[in-house]
Amino acid sequence: MKITDYRKFGIFVTLLAVAVVIPISVYFWFLDSDNDGVINYSDNCPSTPNRDQEDLDADGIGDACDDDIDGDTILNGVDNCPNVPNTDQRDINVNGIGDVCDDSLCNQSTPVTIDPITGGGYHIIRSSDNHIIWTVPYYIEPSTPKPNDLFTAIAIIEPNYVTVYCLQDMSVINGEYAHEAKFSPGSGVPAVAIITRDVPGLNPAVVVHRIEDSKLIFAGLATDAKFNPEGTAVAVIDNISFRTSVKYYCLESGDWYDTIFDTSRINFSNNPC
Repeated sequence: MKITDYRKFGIFVTLLAVAVVIPISVYFWFLDSDNDGVINYSDNCPSTPNRDQEDLDADGIGDACDDDIDGDTILNGVDNCPNVPNTDQRDINVNGIGDVCDDSLCNQSTPVTIDPITGGGYHIIRSSDNHIIWTVPYYIEPSTPKPNDLFTAIAIIEPNYVTVYCLQDMSVINGEYAHEAKFSPGSGVPAVAIITRDVPGLNPAVVVHRIEDSKLIFAGLATDAKFNPEGTAVAVIDNISFRTSVKYYCLESGDWYDTIFDTSRINFSNNPC
């Protein structure tokens, strides 16, 4: 075959591509395989009907055919929050719903300000929209409002009673005849220790609750409680029993992990939490 013949053959193949292949490609581009009103070329799920073309994680794959809708690397079938990214899959109350999408938890930060009322009492005002979410009237015994660092809870401390509320809906987490409330610090596991030490007629006691799910971590005779700086553990101090002690608990699990019989020092160095 002469060179000119090869050239003619090449031209023939090219023309064939133009005449056949390209029209077929164009046909498939403009085809709507799943009949959802969106052509294949623009359809982010060409084989699955999804007229809305929703793509939560913006990865170019429509939610209707995306194995990982929220893009957190956890497949939908095993993701405890399939529509909210949560790679850690944290589920503090072990109910199968990830914490970031569990409406039953007290875990929404709700910054507030305290506005005194003329004549006594005060309003608790949500900072985001200046909405009054709670009012403590003047005829209630003098009290001190004390929110935690994360603004997920607030303690109303009266002379002989402490009530702890969830700020997102002002539901009660716990209430005790007591005189003091301590919150775990910073961005650790939110918890509160209610301390009864100077209430007439009552023995010294400590009650510790996790705030997110109101889980009881400790309740019993004791004189004080201290959280570690990271907010992951609590030490419950007992100076009144026949044998003084310090008991340590992890806030995440709620489990006891150590007891020492020297209340002169609190040491979290062995903290496994």
